Amino acid sequence: MPQPTKSGLLLALCAILDAAIALLYLLMSGVNGPLIFHNWGRAVVLLGGLTLLAGACSIVAAKAWPLKLHGVSLSGLGIVYCFFANHFPVGILTVALLAVFASLSAALLDLDVARTMRRRAPALLFGSAGIVSFAFAASFLALGLRWLELGPGSHLDLRLLGFYFAVTAAAMLGLSAFPHGTEDIRAGRSRHS
Repeated sequence: MPQPTKSGLLLALCAILDAAIALLYLLMSGVNGPLIFHNWGRAVVLLGGLTLLAGACSIVAAKAWPLKLHGVSLSGLGIVYCFFANHFPVGILTVALLAVFASLSAALLDLDVARTMRRRAPALLFGSAGIVSFAFAASFLALGLRWLELGPGSHLDLRLLGFYFAVTAAAMLGLSAFPHGTEDIRAGRSRHS
């Protein structure tokens, strides 16, 4: 695969945004009882804005198609949250399919980077993130097809999304250390060298 990114700094920003999204999802999942509608609506719009920004950042930073697809999927999710979720009924299948595409593209990118690194220590991080992202894709698909039931107050969907974004944040932060992709990896250089 060619260089996955144009800029390590943009990927570091993506990692920060993904971590903020993860934190927001996990905070929303920890609420016992229903949130006041207006607070929930504001949280969804904030989540949408962060997700849209993370998607745009991934698209701008990308040279490799899996990272571009990841950015497009996140941007789509952000658009749904910002402009549709508070005004129209949005089904779990819509959100789940966008999350499936985001996690599959992240998995492909992570596994390719791990394959390129081979015996280097960071390969374990990327390989693990890729495998976990595939598992998240399967979970999101099962959730969207209603093979996993959402009980009242379970917030399983929010927890899954929160943990997915936490894994993605770690992988993006790791990838930001190699801004020139395979050339840095093969030469054993990091951004800090």
